[in-house]
Amino acid sequence: MLLSNLYLIPFDKAIMDKVKPSYYGRYVDDIMVVMERSTDMTISVDSFIYESLVKGNIIKTIGNDEYQTIAPAKLILQKEKMRCVYFDHTEPDAMIKLLCDTTSSAPSGIDLMPDVNISQKSFDESAYSLGQQAGALKVRNFLFTTNNYAATLFVNDLIRTSKNVNTMEHEHQEYFEAQINQIIKFYSGSQAIEYRSAWVNVFTLILINERYDLFCKFYSQIKSSIEKITAISIDSIVQGKTKEICERVLYAMLEQLNLSMSIALAPTSLSNVSKFIVKEFAQNGTDVDFSSVFQDAQDIRNANMFNNHVLSFPLINYVANNDIGEISLIQAQPKDVVNLARNCNTLPFNTKKVMLSPRFIHLDEICMLDFLTSFASECLPTSGNLSGLIENFYEMNNIQSSSENFATESYITSKKNELNFQEITINSVKGRNFEKLHIAIASICMDDETDIVPTIEHPQYGLTPNKKTELYALLNEAARNGANMVVFPEFFLPIEWLEEVYTFSRKNSIAIISGLRYIIHENRAYNYLAVIQPASSIFGYKYALPLIREKNHYAPSEYKILSNHGLKCVDPIIPYTHLVSWNKIRYSDMMCYELTDIGYRCKLRMKIEVLLVPELNPDTEYFSNIVEATSRDLHCFVVQVNSSKYGDSRITGPFNSMFKDVVKIKGGENNVLLMGTVDVKELLENRVEEKNETEEKPQPLKRRLKNPPAGFENRKETDR
Repeated sequence: MLLSNLYLIPFDKAIMDKVKPSYYGRYVDDIMVVMERSTDMTISVDSFIYESLVKGNIIKTIGNDEYQTIAPAKLILQKEKMRCVYFDHTEPDAMIKLLCDTTSSAPSGIDLMPDVNISQKSFDESAYSLGQQAGALKVRNFLFTTNNYAATLFVNDLIRTSKNVNTMEHEHQEYFEAQINQIIKFYSGSQAIEYRSAWVNVFTLILINERYDLFCKFYSQIKSSIEKITAISIDSIVQGKTKEICERVLYAMLEQLNLSMSIALAPTSLSNVSKFIVKEFAQNGTDVDFSSVFQDAQDIRNANMFNNHVLSFPLINYVANNDIGEISLIQAQPKDVVNLARNCNTLPFNTKKVMLSPRFIHLDEICMLDFLTSFASECLPTSGNLSGLIENFYEMNNIQSSSENFATESYITSKKNELNFQEITINSVKGRNFEKLHIAIASICMDDETDIVPTIEHPQYGLTPNKKTELYALLNEAARNGANMVVFPEFFLPIEWLEEVYTFSRKNSIAIISGLRYIIHENRAYNYLAVIQPASSIFGYKYALPLIREKNHYAPSEYKILSNHGLKCVDPIIPYTHLVSWNKIRYSDMMCYELTDIGYRCKLRMKIEVLLVPELNPDTEYFSNIVEATSRDLHCFVVQVNSSKYGDSRITGPFNSMFKDVVKIKGGENNVLLMGTVDVKELLENRVEEKNETEEKPQPLKRRLKNPPAGFENRKETDR
């Protein structure tokens, strides 16, 4: 596909230089041209071809109403697939809107997570569509057509849903069994050949779900379809060559089938998987040259020429470590990466792989690997090192730029045992300030005994496809509702799913804040908070900055629970939190028990407009009082997100009592997302406006901001 895009660059240049369209877009061989209609052009495909392309010496006629390109030479245009649509600027734009609605189900700029609902969606519903002939409303006029594009999307979504989860979960196995049978049936007969580009994805899906019997079944089915290929009319073109051409096609297709297996196998642990696959094929009597297939898989792995999106953790395939060759890159757990880093003290990149890779490496991927490496060496993850990671990002992608383009970092130190700050300034595009911040709080039912404690003994506990699709649904709802920020409770997000959330945050420019599930290493448990901060450069490139820190104050109940399981937790020697300036809004975070430290709260005075507090806390009455006092003392909005079991998730502002809560919720068994809008402009204006000594008497039924407390320094609107 990459080579196809490169091959047609001369054609692109000819269109741009000679036709000069208002818009030109191409993906491989799918092309769209938007241009003004000339006076001598009629509304037809033939007229467009002749007036724009033939006269422009971009294509030429080769007889029989056929055309081929000049540069690159001899590519045939499929005229029957071309469409010419005319839009008159004097007429309503309903047709353009219909076209946009047809080509995109999501609003412009939104990049949603996979929509695979285990209880509702099936492969067949995606792969087949129903059409009609001539608009007649008769059963005999209905036509079922296949949609390989939608089918491929479904398979890819199912791959993502199956990644980093317990695929042995009963409900998932039932769902997978039903879908994979439909998928294998769809890619059979002539469709197996026509849609051969999907072979790799189907093999990959089967391997992630560890169904080696289906791996063999799918291979045998495709091979059988290939062997049935016949030719009827070749002799009319090339006399006496039918048999030879069929043999060559058969050989080429079988080579592609074997290569598809190798690409899917490349990121697996070949030493383990190969045993199961060879056994399955032997039991079915299927003859395959596995020495060649496995060698190709190893070569593809070494060259990184496989789908990097299936990896359990990004960039582990770029690591210069001999032991990485034995690890399954699609099933690696955090402890595997940490152990690799500890064995070598670091995880350096293979510079040759980085240099030769055509793949763009994202900043959040570099930060993710750095977090695991820092964790292995017991360093502060990313703190004080963000600028260095950004420089690595530029170097790895051969970008000539500076880290000052979109984010800067400074580390503000305090006295011993006092709160320090990792200050991050997102260099916003000129003029882009938040006047109102749309915050989504996730009300999720979480229980200490059933959701948290089991993960201490079994880190993979609860990593089910169902839970993952619930996360997808919440993130998609946030994007559709225009959220700028989503806040989840403490202990909510598994580290195994972080990279997908990074990608969502980057593509949609939505900040994500969540507590991570316990990370257990040796005899110690770590409770981390993740802040995923989006950013963009002046050129429009999007980034996600993962800011991960350890909880500064472990709660007394945590010490007790962990001790009962033979584990310990230790408050960090150097406590710190984040202080982020984003589109001129400043926010910080505290996690649960940290909020009870009055010294920490005092350190944030006059520094923020929003305070984020993920927690899992049954003592809601005590924390309710702290939240309300903090909102007024710091003259800011406090976003507290707790389990729906305990409740009191809220967005509270420094308003008079009746109007202090922008959003507040308690209870509920299902996961919901609640949107609240905080008016930052109003808050800042209230801080700087002159107070009238003869103020009118407060009216309880009228919403009003409380004045900043005594000694509160005003931040002028011009400071924004």
